[in-house]
This record gives sequence, C-alpha cells and structure tokens, in this order.
Amino acid sequence: MLLSLISMVSMNIFYYIIYKGKYKYFEYYRVSQTPWPWEIDKNEFTKILKKTLILVSFNQLVLGPFIAYASLMLSGVNLKLSYEDFPSSWTILVHFGFFIVVEDFGFYWSHRFLHHPFMYKRFHKQHHEYVVSIGLAGAYSHPVEFILSGLMPTSLGPVLLGKQCHIITLYLWVIMRNLESVDGHSGYELPWSPFRLLPFSAGAEYHGYHHSHNIGNYGSLLTLWDSLCSTNTSFLSYIKKQFKDN
Repeated sequence: MLLSLISMVSMNIFYYIIYKGKYKYFEYYRVSQTPWPWEIDKNEFTKILKKTLILVSFNQLVLGPFIAYASLMLSGVNLKLSYEDFPSSWTILVHFGFFIVVEDFGFYWSHRFLHHPFMYKRFHKQHHEYVVSIGLAGAYSHPVEFILSGLMPTSLGPVLLGKQCHIITLYLWVIMRNLESVDGHSGYELPWSPFRLLPFSAGAEYHGYHHSHNIGNYGSLLTLWDSLCSTNTSFLSYIKKQFKDN
C-alpha cells in the first residue's frame, strides 16, 4: 500500500504542476472549461482538500493494509513469492489483461450499486463533492466505498488467479490501477496516456461527465459494461451534440 500511495502522490504532483501552470499544450486537452474548485471558492476547496488528504491517508495506510492482510488470511490465497517464480513480461501482461476485465466488471456493478439513493446519500455522495474532477478526487471516498469499489474489484483478479499470480504482479497492478484512477479524474484527456491504448478505454472526459452530470458512466477503466447496459447513453448524446456544435 505504501508503494501505491507513493505512485499516487507522484502522479498528483505532476497534475498539480499542470493545474497551476495552465500550459497552453495541456489546456488544449482540458475536458471542461469550468473553473477548478480552488478558483471557484478557495476557502471551501481548502476544507475539502484537508478532508481528502486525511481520508486518503487513512484508506491507503490503515484500512487498505488491514483489509488486504485479513482477506489473505481468511481466503487462504497463496501468491508466488520466490525470485525463481518471477513472472515474464508476457505473463504480467496477460495477468493484467485478466485483472482489467475482472476489475471493470466488479467496479461497474459496485459503483452502480453505490448510486442507489440509500448508498449514495450515506457513502458515495462524499466522492461527488468534487463536481469538477481533479486527480486527487480519484482516491477520495468513504471507507465503505473504498472497500466496495476499490479494494474488492481490484483484488478480485489476483485472488481468482491465486497461486498463479506473483506478488510482484499484484504490486504492479495496484500501482497501475491507482495511476489510472488519477489519470481518469485529472480533467485532462491526454492522447498519449498509455491508458488510452486499452480497447473500450474510458478516460478523463468519461469520468468528468460522471462527476459534472452525475448520470451513468459507471465503468472504471473500460466503457464495456456501460455500453452493454446502456448507462452511457446520456454521455454519448452529450458528445454527439458537442461534435455538432463545433
């Protein structure tokens, strides 16, 4: 979890520089021209920023490791640990593909469940305090949401692979998933982002619409389940209208 937090902090520092610099190149790929939260109300943003830093630290450094350790003990899953079993690049790539498909399925349905009025009011509404999404918003979630749509979908793939999965692959996967979450909430649809190479890739514009309109777009890395369940029709209509207007 510490490596995961370090990678997340590094990615957010990268975007912080972009936010503050307002460089012409990056502004071209900005998803929305709505002012950033600190530009709308600096005092209010300072309050939510403090809450975010405290909650993210708790989830990543306390709750995450505890749940992960308890789950491994209770499930009896034994990952490969030895240097001799170190996976090849191809094996890691194949496992990542499996993890992405499994995670997206779990995230889609848990996220959709969190939008049920009962769950939304008590847990998920906290994440949506960021109406204009920024990188840090990706990790800002109530502990219940962190477990349901963070830990569980992310760990499901490695748990299903069990002994076939090396712990290094798990570490790399968790880091990658956190980096994607920052990228997806960043507010910039950068064309050279490696996550745009994924088939059915979601992206910052996709997640940004979910935050600004709070309608559909429940997927994480992919748009697959949204398309199958027609929960991204509002977004597609919005994009179509934007294209016509331009």
